[in-house]
Parts: sequence; C-alpha cells; structure tokens
Amino acid sequence: MSKFVRENKTFLIILFISVAVRLIHINMPLLEGTATRQIQTAMVAKNLFTNGFNIFYTQVDFLGPGPGYFVIEFPLLNLIVALLYKLCGGVHEWIGRFVSISFFTGSAVFLFYLVRKLFEERTALVALIIFSASPLGLIYSRAFMPDFEMIFFFMGALFFMFLWSGGDKSRYFWLSAIFAMMAMLSKVQSFCIFIPLLVLIWQRQRFSFLFRVRSWVYLLIVLIPVVTWYLHAGSVHESNSHAGDYNFQGMSYWFNPRLFISPKFYITMFEHGWLQMLTPVGFTLFLFGLFIKTTSRQRTILWAWLIGTVVYAIVFCTHMGDPYYNLLFLPITSIFAARTVVW
Repeated sequence: MSKFVRENKTFLIILFISVAVRLIHINMPLLEGTATRQIQTAMVAKNLFTNGFNIFYTQVDFLGPGPGYFVIEFPLLNLIVALLYKLCGGVHEWIGRFVSISFFTGSAVFLFYLVRKLFEERTALVALIIFSASPLGLIYSRAFMPDFEMIFFFMGALFFMFLWSGGDKSRYFWLSAIFAMMAMLSKVQSFCIFIPLLVLIWQRQRFSFLFRVRSWVYLLIVLIPVVTWYLHAGSVHESNSHAGDYNFQGMSYWFNPRLFISPKFYITMFEHGWLQMLTPVGFTLFLFGLFIKTTSRQRTILWAWLIGTVVYAIVFCTHMGDPYYNLLFLPITSIFAARTVVW
C-alpha cells in the first residue's frame, strides 16, 4: 500500500481534493442543477425504502391516485441509497449525493488509468484535473441523479476493453460486457459506447471478430438485460400511468431533424460546451487538441469515442438543451484538452 501511495501520490492528492470539494454542504436541499430530476430520483429511493425493495415497480408520489409506478432506467442508484437508508435508520437525502460522488470518484479513477495507458501520466493527470474541475461536472457529480453512475460504467467498459484489446487477459473482455450492460441500464443514452468498443475489438481481431462466438455472446450479455428492462418499463407505464406519454412515446420524442436548421439549437449547444462544461479556456484547449498529432492507435480510439458522443447528441438532439445531457462529452473532451496542455 505504501508503494502504491508513493507511486500515485499526485493522482491521489488531485482525487482527494476533487472529492472533498464535492462534499461541501452535502446536506443542502435538492435545488441546484435539475431539481425536478433530483426530486424524482429521491422519491424512487424513498419509496423503495418505505414500500419494500421492489425494483421492478418503482414508485413516485406525484402521479396522483393509484400505485404511482414510475419505471425508467434500472434503479441501481436508488436501490443503493434505499439500502443505506435502512442502515442509517431513515431517509437522509445527502446519502444520494454521496453515492453520486462515489460514482464520480470511480469514473475519475477509470479516466486516469485509461489515459495513462493510452498516453502517459502527465496527460492523465491533466485530464483528471479538467474532468474534475468542470463546472457542469461539479454540479451534477454531487446531484441525486444517475448520470455519473452511467459515466462510471461507461468508463469502466472502455477501460476493460482497452486492456483486452492490447493483449490482456480474457476476463477484461467479459468485465467490459458487464460494465457496458450496466451503463445502458443506468441510462439508455450510453448506447453510443458501442462505437469505441467496436473499434477496440477491431484493433485486436480485425474483421475476424464477426466470426467469433464470444463477440456475439458479448452483444447478448449487453442487449438481453437492456432490451428486457426497457420493454418492461414501457409496459408498466402503458398499464399504470400516463408517464409513458413522455418517456416511451417513440423516436420523435428524442430526434427532431428540424433542430439542425435552427441557429438557436447550435447556440444552446455551444453555450453548454463553451461556458458550462469546459469554460471558454477549456473549450479552446479542446479545439486545439483535435489537431495535435497522435499515433494511429491513439487517434483511432479517441476519434471513435468522440464520434460516438456526436452520434448520441444527434439521436437525442431534442434533449441537448438540458445541461446534464451533455455530460457524456466531458470525459473525451477532457482528454483532448489535456493533450493541448501537455503539448
């Protein structure tokens, strides 16, 4: 342990400061960020605690008479919080913040070690600082919401697949499948992870992956639980409430091609990237980072990851006006910005 601390001293100091800042006023009311989404998540956790731990029929209090079933993403965050409520003897909403901060911490660890293996330690440390200091990331990493849960599993799936693609043990391949499955169960928006994952598999096996059984088993491990869960969620809403009207009403709810001819859409996206997520300085560093020379493997991985997030933004374009929908851009843009700083 002492050897690990000596070799990772700077990383641990940055990580400690990042977590400590997020713990300040952890017991404040759920009012910052997207208060409605936080309250919704907190309600689900509270009802799991008070009405029994039925994760398949989660409930909220704002749907009027009836059971109030409200099933969207798999309620892992809510379940963890509800269990901690049991241990602490009651509902304490700061616990929800603490669990979100824990997922942020895990995301930061995965980011650091992934970037250190892809480049070197200086770039990894700078990427960690940018990732941790993002105003948007700071707000939502301590919010009672599942977004950093999703980013944690997203980063874990990429990290383990990267290890396997470099010739490491097969267990990392299967760990990546479990993390990718959990990322999509946490929030279906993380579907864009398939693009960088596919590139990493291709880097090791080229097109032969199409004829390997384990490639298809990987896909089944990810998709069967995800498809089953969201079919169940849609049926619960259709049978028990009108909440499905805005959560499961089809592609038109998420994708609207008319937005792409609207200047206001691009201004909104620019403001989130320029001001809220990276700040003007960080966004400028990110733009410069796009043009810094990298090796063929580095370039392929980074651009596949970036293209994946762009595809996500296109598919979910109607929701990109909500700041927290931009969080998936934070890890990859932090890496490009860090490349500029080191250069």
